[in-house]
Amino acid sequence: MVNRNFSTNKKYHVLSTASYIAILTAIIFLSSLYPVIAYGKTSVSLGSRWGVNNPTELELDSSITAFIAEHASKAGFTAYNWYGSETSRDNIFEAARGAGDTFTIVFYIGHGYKSGALWWINWFIVDDSGNKVYDYEIFNYSGCRNVRFVLLWSCYQGDTIGGTQPITGKPYGMPYAWLHTTDLSSDGYTNPDGKGYTFIGFTGAAPYLNYSYPPFDKDKTRYQYPLYVFLLYFYEYLLDYGYSIKEALNQASQEVWGCTFQESPLYKGYTIDSDTGRMVVYGDGNLKVVGG
Repeated sequence: MVNRNFSTNKKYHVLSTASYIAILTAIIFLSSLYPVIAYGKTSVSLGSRWGVNNPTELELDSSITAFIAEHASKAGFTAYNWYGSETSRDNIFEAARGAGDTFTIVFYIGHGYKSGALWWINWFIVDDSGNKVYDYEIFNYSGCRNVRFVLLWSCYQGDTIGGTQPITGKPYGMPYAWLHTTDLSSDGYTNPDGKGYTFIGFTGAAPYLNYSYPPFDKDKTRYQYPLYVFLLYFYEYLLDYGYSIKEALNQASQEVWGCTFQESPLYKGYTIDSDTGRMVVYGDGNLKVVGG
């Protein structure tokens, strides 16, 4: 601690009220010449219980959303855990807006599907009351492009990047809906596009987190619920250690299955009760949400 000796007979000049006002006015004027930019990061965890009847699955879903919120908060994000009743249509739309910040990550777990005819198809997830929330509805709230990374653990939501339907004129596809662009690498894991926006979802069926049968128990993984543990590790490396999305996918796969993500059953694809599925990464797998 520095010791400073101030003279007791030093003269101080007192500004007049007029001078003070003049200086303050000048400071305000100069400040107005430069834009004030607010930077923030937000994490939103969403989870719909509708149609999920397995108590273990409900417990795992609730746990993972809480885990993401906790670790995002520690990483400096404004973190919202809206699992359950707070996963409403309005809060899904709020998440698509970025929940008030310019850099937002979103996680959703719950049921999803698609509807329409051959010449027009739209995809939807459900809120906690079972209301369908369509891609074209979400698109209406994502124009600010505050959402930089979204992971939808839900069936079919990664079927297509999307675009605009030529007949109806409606936007379609969940990657397009959330990230508000179709300019995304079709394999952001092996070929990251470097543009700073990433979507992870599933083509076909998405497995429940409590599913522990082949191929997810390959090599006799020591974990009772390997998919749940995969997500825990993924978000731990993403938020706690500042890994890129690609690096975190690799590390989580290594922890659970002893291989890279490219060699994992999620990337290579699987069949569950005659339903096929595969995890897909669109956009920028090199994106870092912490320290990037």
